[in-house]
Amino acid sequence: MRKSLVAGLAVACAAAACLAGDDATRMKSGMMNPGSKLGTVERIGGGDFKVLVYGNSIALHGPKPDIGWTNNWGMAASAPERDFAHLVVAGLEAKLGRKADFRIRNLAVLERNFTTNVATVAEIAADANWKPDYVVVAIGENVKSLGKAEASAYRRFLADLARPFAAGGSKVVLRSPFWRDAVKAECTAKAAADVGAVYVDAGPIGASADSKAIGLFSHAGVANHPGDLGMKRLADLILSGFAAAPRAPRASGLEVACRMTKPLVWKGSDGGTLPYRLHVPEHPEPGRLYPLVVHMHGAGSRGTNNVDQIKTGGSDFLRWAASRGEEFVFVAPQCPKGQTWIASPWSAREHRMEEKPTPWLGRALEIIEDAVKRYPVDPDRVYVMGISMGGYATWELLQRRPKLFAAALPCCGGGDTTLAPNLTDVAIWAFHGDADNVVPVYRSQSMVDAIRAAGGRKIRYREYPGVKHNSWTPTFTDPKVFEWLFAQRRGN
Repeated sequence: MRKSLVAGLAVACAAAACLAGDDATRMKSGMMNPGSKLGTVERIGGGDFKVLVYGNSIALHGPKPDIGWTNNWGMAASAPERDFAHLVVAGLEAKLGRKADFRIRNLAVLERNFTTNVATVAEIAADANWKPDYVVVAIGENVKSLGKAEASAYRRFLADLARPFAAGGSKVVLRSPFWRDAVKAECTAKAAADVGAVYVDAGPIGASADSKAIGLFSHAGVANHPGDLGMKRLADLILSGFAAAPRAPRASGLEVACRMTKPLVWKGSDGGTLPYRLHVPEHPEPGRLYPLVVHMHGAGSRGTNNVDQIKTGGSDFLRWAASRGEEFVFVAPQCPKGQTWIASPWSAREHRMEEKPTPWLGRALEIIEDAVKRYPVDPDRVYVMGISMGGYATWELLQRRPKLFAAALPCCGGGDTTLAPNLTDVAIWAFHGDADNVVPVYRSQSMVDAIRAAGGRKIRYREYPGVKHNSWTPTFTDPKVFEWLFAQRRGN
């Protein structure tokens, strides 16, 4: 496949001409929004697959007459169809025999400020939601020489940039800088390994004088950029990287969740055990604290395989977080078959909380409290979410530790209404389907009403008309729900 991809470039230059010819009116360039500094050229609509290129001036540079550059494509190619980004798109189109939608962004402002949290950059989040099939990360030329601490931060930056796409099933290639730099190349290679992407080394190409536009431009900075031959070599290199990437289908939500978490077993103070899955930031920043998200599963996910508990709800959250590049701590315990998180039948119209939790909820609570102490958790951003049986567990965890949690997402569960006055300071968004035939909708309604009657002003409620016992589906596929959750702080 590698040979056929590179051979496809024999046709690629001719195919690339279409990108600057008939389709030119469908391309736009400039800023994605008034507050953005990410220059962009894209062609969206009508393609059968999607290509995203993150680069810098080598991928896209607008006109700058004072240095002799009057174009709006990759510096210093002679035409848009001859820069590496357009050649990569054309090469993939020639290989696959299908037309691509593509987006090319200049990330120079980000690479110069690589300590930026990429999760806060709206364009990056939008790109992840766009779900490209092929992603190129070709930056580093604007990064100054790196010391040891800076190198670690730059590696994290590259990994955070690529992770949402690799986690979402895109084929991702990370390219080292064109101007050879051993430290930055090592950071790029390690970041690629961190997220399961393919690394390619552009250093040897940049070391060759005939790869540059020397003699074609009087400004040394422009002339030091790749000319047409250098651009073609870069495109060949990236296409060979895509050829080496595994042909895997887009990862399912559960696959993403399993990759992001590790299975562990808790030994409780009562001598019993409880399986759980854990995620912590791969490279926590010194002094930084992260939100903790606890997911309590429903009855259908009980067992001891330490996987099923993140299949529903948990995987939705983890995939959302990966797409945004969020950093957090995550805990998901698993209740054994035949047992329940709380001591109450689900069909009852009301119940009173027992003096002591069930052994399984007690161990889950120990896991949560240990995570707060052991990991860099922000004590003002501890969240719990749960569905069905886990919805009941969510309410009970709040009732047992109202000062521990900043916010909660109980879905089709119920709590002890007599304890509602203890929950008035917790931000809660409850969900239920009005046609639920397993857990009466009254269980959520009564808790919401009781908290409001006690003076609670942080309680929200969404009821789905006609929805039965699966209100978690519309809830946890709505990104606004998790955005709301992450905005909550204890005491705000």
